[in-house]
Amino acid sequence: MKIYRDYTQAQLDAQYEQRTLVPDVGPYIKNWAEGTAGAKATLRVHMDIAYGDYADERLDLYRPDQDAAPVLIFLHGGAWRLLSKDESGYLAPVFVEAGAIVAAVNFSNAPAASLDTIAAQVTRAVRFLRENVASYGGDPKRIYLVGHSSGAQLAAVAMQTEAVAGAVFVSGAYDLEPVRLSARNEYLYLDEAAASRNSPLLNLQPKNPRPSLPPAIVAWGGRELDEFQRQGGDFADSWEIQGASVERVFLPDANHFDMGDAFADPTSRLTRAMFDMMDLV
Repeated sequence: MKIYRDYTQAQLDAQYEQRTLVPDVGPYIKNWAEGTAGAKATLRVHMDIAYGDYADERLDLYRPDQDAAPVLIFLHGGAWRLLSKDESGYLAPVFVEAGAIVAAVNFSNAPAASLDTIAAQVTRAVRFLRENVASYGGDPKRIYLVGHSSGAQLAAVAMQTEAVAGAVFVSGAYDLEPVRLSARNEYLYLDEAAASRNSPLLNLQPKNPRPSLPPAIVAWGGRELDEFQRQGGDFADSWEIQGASVERVFLPDANHFDMGDAFADPTSRLTRAMFDMMDLV
């Protein structure tokens, strides 16, 4: 029986399980954790800055020497249930060296927190940084919101209310109805209403007091699951339909986890596109 589009239940479950793409995701996570530890050891960093009242609502801020720097807010992936800011600072050396502040944001994971709660935390972090980053040498008018995987979905939800200078969405799912129908919902507990309000693909239409959409980069890899490639293309199209500029970055040889690695490669097409957006060298 078809559950969604032309997928049976087993096929849909497989389309939303990225771990089938690689023999072992462990080496990727290990590299991100070690890269983050290295960044903390070598860069100017303010750790565990509270942006809210709960223990999970913390962020690490990696700084260049100069002030009035553009600010990259990074939201990690992990299928809404894994990872933290301790695996999110690995891209800091590349962007700090180029003159940007990198904010690695921590937030709660499912199933301990609902997706509504997690999205609210991310929105709170963006607002906190807009109001306070100047005291850390950042330019609040040049904030760029960046997310990978489930972090891309969270970034896109935050964009429904928050104004930033630009946004980067990498390998995300932006319509959560197929996620709700898949095995992912065994820990997300989404009903139809929750899936709808957390689906930025369905909520891009202008609404007050949501700001106009900024320039965006939407990226995905050629070795990703078909559904993630489809969702990336559909989301880029919807962003463009709203009258905002969008750059599509397609890395033909990259799987879902390689796309996360691309942030730390100063020569990758994704990083170069981000440098151009942020006016970095």
